[in-house]
Amino acid sequence: MRELTKVLVTGASGFVGVAVQEELRKGFHPVLAYLRRSSDPQAACRLGSLVMRGDITDRVALRKAFEWKPQAVVHLVGLIEERGDNTFGKVHIDGTTTVVDLCKEFQIQKLVHMSALGTRADAVSEYHKTKFHAEEIVTRSGVPYTILRPSIIFGKRSEFLVMLDVLVSVVWITPVLGSGQWKVQPVWVRDVARIVAQSLSDERTDGQVYEIGGPDVLTLDQMLQCLERRQGRQKSHVHLSETLGAWMAWGLELPGVARLVNWVHDHIRPVPRVTRDQLLMMQEDSIADPTRVRETFRFELTRFESWLDSEEYASKPYRPWKGRWLTSNSAGSVRPPA
Repeated sequence: MRELTKVLVTGASGFVGVAVQEELRKGFHPVLAYLRRSSDPQAACRLGSLVMRGDITDRVALRKAFEWKPQAVVHLVGLIEERGDNTFGKVHIDGTTTVVDLCKEFQIQKLVHMSALGTRADAVSEYHKTKFHAEEIVTRSGVPYTILRPSIIFGKRSEFLVMLDVLVSVVWITPVLGSGQWKVQPVWVRDVARIVAQSLSDERTDGQVYEIGGPDVLTLDQMLQCLERRQGRQKSHVHLSETLGAWMAWGLELPGVARLVNWVHDHIRPVPRVTRDQLLMMQEDSIADPTRVRETFRFELTRFESWLDSEEYASKPYRPWKGRWLTSNSAGSVRPPA
């Protein structure tokens, strides 16, 4: 086992980033949370992490984070939807290049890189293509690494689950793009965080790529039905054709419309939306054999329906009928790394 203490986490304000910090805190690891300048630092401060702000492609700012002299790096930065200058290429490829270059310069002992299930050279979506390019940068770096490819990640702050919950909670019928038979293998964010933490210290995971799927394979229709049962609702599903979905996605990507939708989504209520690239991703199932992950990390992954019955789901951090995120007021101040 590798003994590591100080860990730098990029993308630390995100859904997975917060869970990873919580898991690392259990092992008393000092953590430096590297956040976008526009990100809310409250969660990282509340967890006792040091905080530094900067873009993932900002080599000067990121170098200052590496000057804290971490022994390991968890690279979680990812982009599911392009906005303005934030393109898949810039974030996934250029950002990973910057991280890897600094890992080599500062002789980082372990890099855990978050990718996604479905990533490959001939993928149909730009998201998966650029994720694969990022993986190649990591595997050719010479830095000890572990690459994780999860399916859909669910949990308390999952934006994907927020969208499904809004559809189930607000609309009297449930619109579903396509046939509703897109298969996923939802995996709990805390299970993913546990795998990240174990990968940092377990030398058996060096040079390995793990595809992570939860215990159950569910269609999109089945996920919605699970949420409906949990909320005591019986609703009809209206399946929209893929052609209509493509036109809707195209309309939502028009500059003026996109700005309005993004503003409403960020400031008023979550807006169910989909991009053309995401529609391409939904043409392929997101499933994996969980055996290798279970044998390597030696714990049972959490079932989606079991989590829906938990207190964590019952205390969701948003109100679907208002769509507003609720955050804790008890946050510390932003502290530079010592």
